[in-house]
Amino acid sequence: MITLKQIIPALQTLGVSTEHIEAAMEELRGLLAELDEVEVKGRQKVDTLLGCMMAIDAIIGEKQNGE
Repeated sequence: MITLKQIIPALQTLGVSTEHIEAAMEELRGLLAELDEVEVKGRQKVDTLLGCMMAIDAIIGEKQNGE
């Protein structure tokens, strides 16, 4: 999977400013923090919430290879 961290140079060559890229990553980090506060009941809902959180981590590129 390609992450935002990996495509930063490509985005910059397309004219996207570093500030915009960092703002997008911070927005995703904020959403991830908000999801961390969500309470759910039931296995399916827990699995869905965890899947969303893992997907955001993967998109940002924060936690790779067990970091």
